[in-house]
Amino acid sequence: MGDFADPRDREIDRLLEAVYEPGVGGVGGMAGVGLSNQRLLRWLGDLRHYFSADVRRIIVNDAIRIHGLTRFVEDPRLVDEVEADPALARALIKLTSTLTVERREAVRQIIRRVVDQAVDRLRLPIEQALRQHLDRSRPAHPRRVAEIDWERTIRANLRHY
Repeated sequence: MGDFADPRDREIDRLLEAVYEPGVGGVGGMAGVGLSNQRLLRWLGDLRHYFSADVRRIIVNDAIRIHGLTRFVEDPRLVDEVEADPALARALIKLTSTLTVERREAVRQIIRRVVDQAVDRLRLPIEQALRQHLDRSRPAHPRRVAEIDWERTIRANLRHY
């Protein structure tokens, strides 16, 4: 990109170029195949130093998507850095047939986090809907006008008049 006077800006530029610039050669300046876990960990440490957790997760997910870095599922420290999102889970599920048993376990951990997040998001609305459905003390809202108990409705509303 451009020349920066500040070394911090140059380092941030290098980290981002490794992911987003075509032809630069992958994360840490190396192609995905020759990339060592040590270099990945160093790259992740640099990301941790310069970026917040939310931005770091986005960059790591982009690196996996763009460069196809399956090494992220080899090391437990790398698995923890990956944000579990449904798109990543789909991509990893497609790779499972080519992965070793150890890598499959790491993929399971990521997918388990995706499922747990989905369950957490859906739990409250489903529980509320079920409670309302099972609460027999409250009459269910009638679906048709013919099913409305007009006498009871008028008596209940006269209290507020």
